[in-house]
Amino acid sequence: ALRSFSLDKLHYWRESASGMSSLAYFLFKDTIDHFNTVIKPAVYLSMFYFFTNPRSTFAENYFVLFCLVYCVTVLLPVVLTLIATQPKDSEFMKILTNLCYPKWALEGFIIANAET
Repeated sequence: ALRSFSLDKLHYWRESASGMSSLAYFLFKDTIDHFNTVIKPAVYLSMFYFFTNPRSTFAENYFVLFCLVYCVTVLLPVVLTLIATQPKDSEFMKILTNLCYPKWALEGFIIANAET
């Protein structure tokens, strides 16, 4: 989600101001991002499947990797962003939010924008 939507925030706001549906924009970007979700497991398996000689079929391994790639590219960044933006009331939350990479990206964007 972050990879798909972070770079064209300006485009989204401009198109949204002209009356474009937010749902349509999300579905378009998500559909385009599925190309990577489909290709990555196939590329990985095409290189390493025959070296390991697994007992399961190519299709079974592809399905598992496809689900893994989809979950990591869609759910993990969203969950980490939600964790990083939570109030830091306890010591555990302070440590946990410091380990979330969306917080690092946000700090990097803030620093980059402050320097220019």
